[in-house]
Amino acid sequence: MDFPLIQKIVHEELEAAYSRIIERLEDSGPDDNSCPGLPEDLPPLPNNPKYQKALDLYLEGASHSQVSRELGTSMNNVKRYYNWLVNHGYLNAPEEPLSEREQEVVKCLFEKGMSLVKTAQHLGISVPNVVQRRDSALRKGYKIPLDYRHQS
Repeated sequence: MDFPLIQKIVHEELEAAYSRIIERLEDSGPDDNSCPGLPEDLPPLPNNPKYQKALDLYLEGASHSQVSRELGTSMNNVKRYYNWLVNHGYLNAPEEPLSEREQEVVKCLFEKGMSLVKTAQHLGISVPNVVQRRDSALRKGYKIPLDYRHQS
């Protein structure tokens, strides 16, 4: 085994994980951000300036890739920002047809009220796969029922 290579990989992974954890912690608190032209009953943006910047970029018509480059963050983080902004009414996702599996996932989660774990077990897929398909459905414009909005 190449011990120095293993050390290097572990160090890089730990640094990446540390950055993601810090970013998520910064995301967790409410902020007094206000967005002109948006309904006033929206929940406050998370206490992370990247949400506001992402919102501004999306409202200007930027793509996920452009937002990722501009914010200097991963595509996964950009998609998380986008999903949050869509779920909480700041953005409207363009409607695209859902795959059969995406339809099954959102039905289990939002119509049947199943947890991520129960949905994964029911469909015979992994929890990360459920999350990925749920998020994909949201990016395709799936509208979360009103009784589930603002819970995430």
